[in-house]
Amino acid sequence: MVLMTGAFNVSFIRHAEKSDDPTDVHLNEAGRARADTLPSLFCGKVEGCRFDLPDVLAARKAERPKFVEREVETVTPLARKFNLSITEAGINETTQLRDFIMEFAASGNVRAVQNLAEAPLVALICWEHFDFENLFPKFGCEATDGLGDRGGGEQGGGRDPACPNQILKWPDDEFNIVVTFSYVGMELYDISTAPLLTKPKRGDGALRHQHGTPTDEAKT
Repeated sequence: MVLMTGAFNVSFIRHAEKSDDPTDVHLNEAGRARADTLPSLFCGKVEGCRFDLPDVLAARKAERPKFVEREVETVTPLARKFNLSITEAGINETTQLRDFIMEFAASGNVRAVQNLAEAPLVALICWEHFDFENLFPKFGCEATDGLGDRGGGEQGGGRDPACPNQILKWPDDEFNIVVTFSYVGMELYDISTAPLLTKPKRGDGALRHQHGTPTDEAKT
């Protein structure tokens, strides 16, 4: 089944690791190491890439009262590697950010695909984790617990666009999740999560969720 033209994805990540100092507005060493891995993860069809290269790169801007720079710092290595501009938005500018991304997606740049797994990544957004519960509903999901089965439909199944509680209440110590919203046309069709970095368990080659510092993986 070929999806209609306009099937696309928007992905969200949290800024990388920070220090325990509440006055420090920058990434710590582990955070800088994680940020440096993004160009090798969001790079399209190149061998070893886990995610598509985004058409639009966005981050929460440094603003009052603390002027935190971690979100922009997290995606800066990716922007430099692929010559992408970073669209910065404030905590009260999420509606404008959504409109900008959706207008880009509707502009005719999004190709028809065979399935959602092939859909292009239109935007990657790096944000502050405590505000995801306000940001996600702007992109179409409902702030309810869990994902419900839509029970079939024109696109062959799918799920209700509900925001899972585990991504709305993002853990304070979690820096390794990519949340992807998949759209058909302008309609939110599915929400999925994946680890940003993965590493095989010793002995069985299985993938596990890689928490904490990405330094060892960044060296491989």
